[in-house]
Amino acid sequence: MPSAPLVRAVFGALVLATVAAFFITQRLKSSAPVVERVRLQAHVSPNGDGRKDEATLRFDLPEPREVTVAIVDSSNEEVRRLADERRLGRGRHFLTWDGRTDAGGVAAEGLYRARVALPSEARAVISARPVLLDRTRPVPRIVSVRPLPGRGASIRFSGRSASPPLFRVYRTDSGDPSEAVEVARFRAEGDARTGRWDGLADGRPAPEGIYAFAVTIRDPAGNVGSAPERLPPTPGGAMEASGVSVTRAAVRGPLEPIAAGAVATFAVRTPLDRYRWSLTRVGAPRPIARGRTTGEPLTVRLPPRAPTGLYALRVEATGDRAVFPVAVRGRPGRRAGARRGLPLVVLPTITWQGLNRVDDDADGFADTLDTAASVDLDRPFALGEAPSGYREEVEPLMAFLAAEEAKYELTTDLALARGVGPTLAGRTGVVLPGAERWLPQALLERLADYTRGGGRLATFGADDLRRRIQLDGDRLSDPAPIGPANVLGERTRPVHIAPAPLVVTGDRIGLFARTDGFIGLFSRFEETERLPAGARVVAAGERERPALVAYRLGRGLVVRVGARGFSRALVGTAADAEVASVTRSLWTLLSR
Repeated sequence: MPSAPLVRAVFGALVLATVAAFFITQRLKSSAPVVERVRLQAHVSPNGDGRKDEATLRFDLPEPREVTVAIVDSSNEEVRRLADERRLGRGRHFLTWDGRTDAGGVAAEGLYRARVALPSEARAVISARPVLLDRTRPVPRIVSVRPLPGRGASIRFSGRSASPPLFRVYRTDSGDPSEAVEVARFRAEGDARTGRWDGLADGRPAPEGIYAFAVTIRDPAGNVGSAPERLPPTPGGAMEASGVSVTRAAVRGPLEPIAAGAVATFAVRTPLDRYRWSLTRVGAPRPIARGRTTGEPLTVRLPPRAPTGLYALRVEATGDRAVFPVAVRGRPGRRAGARRGLPLVVLPTITWQGLNRVDDDADGFADTLDTAASVDLDRPFALGEAPSGYREEVEPLMAFLAAEEAKYELTTDLALARGVGPTLAGRTGVVLPGAERWLPQALLERLADYTRGGGRLATFGADDLRRRIQLDGDRLSDPAPIGPANVLGERTRPVHIAPAPLVVTGDRIGLFARTDGFIGLFSRFEETERLPAGARVVAAGERERPALVAYRLGRGLVVRVGARGFSRALVGTAADAEVASVTRSLWTLLSR
């Protein structure tokens, strides 16, 4: 056991050491600091984009010193040494850190501080404020785009920007849908999360069309993020509620036949509440009904004696117009079955809506069955114009039939698919006046069974009966890819060559009986590559291969008019006597 004198000696030494340390500490506290005002930049983002790729360190030396400067992590472990026992003079000094470690790699995201040490004095000062190393891009999201009264739109987004957000406006319907064209850009005020588009594109009022919006923000570290992530936006990367359609006038209406004497209801939108409207049969000189009204819905009572045919509802306000095609079924004659034996004309409303370039989900891009998984049936036609193929295929043929006072029954493919109105049963012939690009599988099979079972089918559209679609209520979905042959088994191919007439190479049914053997003047064709199994050609007009062809299939007859522009050559200044003669002969075949 230690002796008492030894214990007293050790205790005295400890007391003296404690007193000495106290006086040294007090002296250091009262002496001037050796490093002053150590400041470190708040953010650094070493991603090579030229914005805050380096962090600046500033410190002051009251007198010349040898210093060692390092960046340390939250555990005070050294990450990067910026200066090693370097002699620096009195005054302010600056060093930069590029966000990398001594090993050369980029440091992990997180908080770092600067440590300025004086090796000769075993003293160091650590910056009070850390630097945040942040390489993550901000992720804004466009929450809504709301059209403003008159012109323009309000765009709201989520996310915070360290500088005024930049908005861009792209038009997406003026060409290739994958190539959006920037037409305007503007900044929000301050860090506001709402921007206002003035409705100008390239300095002028934006024309009717579809527009997509994008917002770009910058976080405090200088990282830039956009919504959508990639610019310009694409259909696949666009978000719902990030676009707007500029449309002056629009009409939505029924896609199934309306009976004469019934009331048809339409949804109408125009720049002004008051507008004019008219309902005119295609090929007729005057409307069967017209008026002026306000608001919506627009209800139109069809005259009881309105004849069967294709009609056009037109609305107009302040020079802005919109049109919507309407199928009207005239009342039957006195005999109950007066219309049952007539040819059935089937309007291609499914394809019209499938190709309708309207933005269903407001993502700034048109939704068609070529680009989207589904489309809505209950929508106006884009820009208030007639649907695709209407002017070139359907309208001229229907006007010709009206002028010829041809007798027929009328329906739409949508009505057939839903089992509403006239059916295929008992028809002397079925006419498809426009492209039937998509049809439900069940309807495709019914058309094939009708034809093979003894029916007569005439088609005037291109690329017919080769794609399946699902019909679910008011939506078309799951468009199937194009098949190698149509539902009848015929293979065709598109051809574009110098304009010339079709040459008749055979005719056993009198289809070309009243012609000189040369039909029209065409440059675009859909030629037959291979007929269905068991088919026999009974009439053909061709260039290199049959393009206007009739063939027996089972107990039925198929007439495919594969010359583009054939229907346009029936009426107006482009009318061609040979084309009209073939059409009259075809109608005779379909009517008996």
